Amino acid sequence: MLQDVSKLDLSLTLFGQRIEMPILVAPTGGQGQAHPDGELAMARAAGAAKTIMVVSSNSSYPIKKIGEAATARYGFSSIPVRISRGRASMWRPP
Repeated sequence: MLQDVSKLDLSLTLFGQRIEMPILVAPTGGQGQAHPDGELAMARAAGAAKTIMVVSSNSSYPIKKIGEAATARYGFSSIPVRISRGRASMWRPP
């Protein structure tokens, strides 16, 4: 028997925010090299698609500026972890 798939609902709730599809924008640093707006435009696009953007720690803009450009309520930041002598620690930029 065939199933009607003309009206699928892929939405879900993640950390209290409804997103329209189970796809997040992956952390991609240096987007400013491809376009002057770089991550600022990507943050606006993620909001328009009603999904979440993960901001790279190597982005072209400070996370505060990306947050100001974002139209979505939530976002995530990719924080590299350094493992030294069996212990993990968060990397902090200089």
